[in-house]
Amino acid sequence: MSGQLHHVSLTVENIEVSTCFYSQFGYEVSATHQDDSVEIRMLKNQSSRIELFHFKEEVEPSSKESLIHLREIGIRHFALCSDNLDSLYTSLKDSTVTTEIRHARLGEFRYFFCLDPDSNQVEIIEEL
Repeated sequence: MSGQLHHVSLTVENIEVSTCFYSQFGYEVSATHQDDSVEIRMLKNQSSRIELFHFKEEVEPSSKESLIHLREIGIRHFALCSDNLDSLYTSLKDSTVTTEIRHARLGEFRYFFCLDPDSNQVEIIEEL
């Protein structure tokens, strides 16, 4: 099945905190690797994977000043689906930066953006 997305890879500051954050979306650890320089966890849910890298050397945290940089060339966010957008929004809005819930211009879904623990932009989508 050529062309299907296999996983999204993220370098994180705290692999435990990031694992906990993505577990809210149904992700569970499916594989791990650790050596002297890096710890890697593959998280998997029913339909996708997220690969977390934590390097032993310090990683500069990203700026949290601006949430959405959609006009810049390059990867700016990835999207995860939710069966209950309102509940997840309520759960996340007090612990991370979030946008308002909006209706998509491209299709029949609602969405909001949030930041994961390392300031990666994550779009949360609920199909209508």
